[in-house]
Amino acid sequence: MAKRGKKKETKQAIIRKTFQYRCYPNIGTMRRLRKAMRFAVTPVWNACVAEREEARELYKQRLDEAFCVAVMELRRDITEKEEKVIRKQVAATVKWPSAYDQYKHVRKSDHPEYKNYSATMMQCTVAEVDSSEKSFRSLWINGKKGARPPRQQYIHRCVKFRQSGWSPLDYNGGRLGLSMIGSVAIRYHRPIEGKIKAVSIIEKNRKWYACFSCEINKKSGVCRPVPEVKPGNAGNLRQEYIPSGGRVPEKTGTDNSCSDSRTHMPGGRVPEKAGCAIEIAFGLRDNVFIVDTDGRKIDHPEFYVKCLERLEYLNRKLARRTRWICGDCGKVNEKYKTVKRKKTCLDCGSESVKKHCSKNWYKARDTLRKHHEHIAKKREYWLWHLARYYADNYEKVTIQKWPLSKEIEYAIDGKAAINLIDGAYGKFCQMLKFKCQETGTELIERKDLLWQKQIENLTQKAKTEGLQSILRQARQAVKRNSLARFRYLTTACEQLTMLRI
Repeated sequence: MAKRGKKKETKQAIIRKTFQYRCYPNIGTMRRLRKAMRFAVTPVWNACVAEREEARELYKQRLDEAFCVAVMELRRDITEKEEKVIRKQVAATVKWPSAYDQYKHVRKSDHPEYKNYSATMMQCTVAEVDSSEKSFRSLWINGKKGARPPRQQYIHRCVKFRQSGWSPLDYNGGRLGLSMIGSVAIRYHRPIEGKIKAVSIIEKNRKWYACFSCEINKKSGVCRPVPEVKPGNAGNLRQEYIPSGGRVPEKTGTDNSCSDSRTHMPGGRVPEKAGCAIEIAFGLRDNVFIVDTDGRKIDHPEFYVKCLERLEYLNRKLARRTRWICGDCGKVNEKYKTVKRKKTCLDCGSESVKKHCSKNWYKARDTLRKHHEHIAKKREYWLWHLARYYADNYEKVTIQKWPLSKEIEYAIDGKAAINLIDGAYGKFCQMLKFKCQETGTELIERKDLLWQKQIENLTQKAKTEGLQSILRQARQAVKRNSLARFRYLTTACEQLTMLRI
């Protein structure tokens, strides 16, 4: 008899998506959450980070020794490729603590002070440290200077539960139960799709949020019956640049609807898309946010630039409420002197000068935080609508990959650089990538070769202009024979590579 072949199982694309909701815990639940953050989550976080910092310091010592040995053997400077090879070889010799090794910090047999807290909550904290450390180490070993490691915190304002630790969701009552903490009231403004894998409770600017990390199958669509969504607007985000309903980005109005621009068919099927392919270019210099091949020109929203006057006023208000107190004489005044980041009192000469924070100072700080948060939410809301429009209506999206850091570096003035940062082009590219993955749209990132040639010309021009000015100053220094001018020349030559136009 002929053997029957096994059917090949088709891999189903799974997307990880997070749904964020505003939650309102009562006074007792809020106290228990903050107590868990301060006495359970934060000590575990700091212990894991401190252990990894020790391994990083050992890696730095061995790396310096390896660089010295390589320079002595080669009798020349090390190239970038050789440096990367040495970094990887030294990293293999250091024993980096893993998440499994650091579970010793959460064992209740060794730490009886954690007996009143959930074990899954503290295990998730160890996993968070491990994931952030892995992402940092992969960038750091490859020589990325902008990578930042996880740091020790005064209080880690996040409580996370994975696989267990929360009760089944009560959609009608709008409450979520947490293990050893209590129940939290949640405002369900949209349905949760897929299978819930983790739940996080976050405190930010004295507001509480519940985040549900879900796995969504792209082919099967929604994995459970969707509950009814409670009516209500999406907050005070009405402004003239929001696309109406997420459909046409050219039309401006006060419509703040979060409705989908295409209706999902049963079984997860999606109706046919209107367009075939489109290419998007960033209008960085013409105060235009996006220009596409269909002839659209979407203006720059300038969320931050338009609120600069208000932010400057709030910063001045916060600065006026800042006072300094001397630990020895006890005088509260602003008479202090700063020398090498150390403040000394002018009355008694003591260095024990600390900031005196009054109630009005905390109020001014909270108003400034809320205003920055409001600007960031408006920007994200607008970018999500724009990314969703292109992902829903086109089958193929091509976007130019611009080196925005170089564009900011060679900005003509500070205002142009602020406009570029306010645009958040990198965040828009991430949102567009996620929406294209969710809707099945093909996304192509293309590098612009012309812009790379412009960067090379600009750097060469900046270096030549800097060299001419330094040569003129060198002639004057030789004629007058002054040590001050020679010292200035040495610092100018060191900063020659960092010159900007």
